[in-house]
Amino acid sequence: MRKMQLSLLFLAAICFAGPPARAEPIGAAVAVERDVTHAGAGAAVKLAEGDRLSQEEVVTTQKASSAKLKFLDDTQLFIGPASTVKLDRFVYNPDKSVQALSLDLVRGGFRFVTGKSDHKAYVITTPEATIGVRGTVIGIFITRGKTLVKLKEGGVTVCLRRAARSQCAAMEQLESTVEVTATRISEAGLRRDRGPDFSIWCSAGKATCGLPALTPAPK
Repeated sequence: MRKMQLSLLFLAAICFAGPPARAEPIGAAVAVERDVTHAGAGAAVKLAEGDRLSQEEVVTTQKASSAKLKFLDDTQLFIGPASTVKLDRFVYNPDKSVQALSLDLVRGGFRFVTGKSDHKAYVITTPEATIGVRGTVIGIFITRGKTLVKLKEGGVTVCLRRAARSQCAAMEQLESTVEVTATRISEAGLRRDRGPDFSIWCSAGKATCGLPALTPAPK
């Protein structure tokens, strides 16, 4: 009899415990255009304006789709068409600044705008590069085994991500672009005429305006 009572109490505790606690939000989608999804531990679901986002979620845009994400420290990420990003690691202080903010950009085009946190806390990775930022607005385009990084404001340090020998390039000249492959950072990529353009992609009234142009694709 006592065993049955304990079993009933255990079942009651499970029933009244409610659903598991949702992960703490790290930010939200402030603008979404067309077909955008986000996925955590489960299947991908449609992302809508105002939806909260959690650490380790993956956000994906389809063709002719885009999104603008804003994190708790006011960092902004514009995501262009046919792009994927993993919201890798976010550790917040009580004042909503970050101790660590890590984004893993998988493919496509992005524009990153730093928020109010210590800029040493920001780390961005692509398949080819690791990017450290310093009070920065940068554009990033990933295609065909290369990453292009275009500096709009501030400064960045771009390093090879997986090469046997470490190589880095400090970017301080506005509008310059560096090209990164798995084995090298191209000095030729520092010319002003290379890389994604930020102006022609936007149209009047577009909520996700600020995205890098994705056409024509860089060669």
